Amino acid sequence: MSRIGVLGSSGGVGRCILASLKTAGHETLAGVRRSPGPGQVRVDEDLGAALAGAVDVVIDASPSRADKSTVAAILDAGTPVVGVGHALVGGRSLHVRCAGALPGILTAAPLLLDHRGGGVEYHALLAGALSRTSARDILEGARRSVGTEVQRDARMPGVDAEVDLVAFQDEDTRAVDALFGAPIRWLNAWAGRALREALFRAVGMDAEEASASLAAASLRPVLEGGSEVIVHVAGAGERILIEAPSIAGICAWTAVACAVEAAADPGPARSTTAVELLGERAGDHLKNILTRAGARLLDDVEEQEEGEL
Repeated sequence: MSRIGVLGSSGGVGRCILASLKTAGHETLAGVRRSPGPGQVRVDEDLGAALAGAVDVVIDASPSRADKSTVAAILDAGTPVVGVGHALVGGRSLHVRCAGALPGILTAAPLLLDHRGGGVEYHALLAGALSRTSARDILEGARRSVGTEVQRDARMPGVDAEVDLVAFQDEDTRAVDALFGAPIRWLNAWAGRALREALFRAVGMDAEEASASLAAASLRPVLEGGSEVIVHVAGAGERILIEAPSIAGICAWTAVACAVEAAADPGPARSTTAVELLGERAGDHLKNILTRAGARLLDDVEEQEEGEL
């Protein structure tokens, strides 16, 4: 088992990461601002050096907008870092941007299909409450993606609610297209009138104002059943449906999978994503992440009625 350091361990995702690491049997060293206890180290100007010399890999769960000088020091010391946000940090080691703006690893869902070829369509919907940090990461991810197609007042398979569909492409979708062997139609779905309006108002707004607006709008429940993440993939008569109860759980177990991979073989210094790091095994890792996060994976939902969820 690996020894894994954690920054931002007091936040919602950070706490989930610590719990996930302990469940998986890994030894942890968490940065804390109070007097450190067992398995903890104080957050100060020497934290980067302290962690780099004591762990195999560090998971950075601190907000994307936080000062990343400690992360840079860890990377420069040659210790790989897995960050759950979109901050780009260079250094002399591997930096994995793994789960800041879902879909993230969920982009690998088409790799679970037996079918290979054209005509596959992917929908991902986030229905959970977002923190300002998560909302900011989602907006940053949207700005980094390439997509102009928007369908308002549309429907997503498996969801009994009106949604807005936004086509997107990023480095993860391009990597999965290459692994899949054919281009996939990628669509993000947004449900709930308040959230949908906040998302479109965010265009051109100040990043802090936009993330606050999006986070506030996400507090209104939009779906029954308790799922915070729903992914639907269909093509050539095959369908896959994923329902995950927690966005934080998916982020945490993705970070753990990437940290274990990075500890085993960090390879050359570079910045990459979870999908690109895990490569052809991304689909297998996704299955394990879903199981660990308490998600449901239905491999054949062809006969399921729309709106059953």
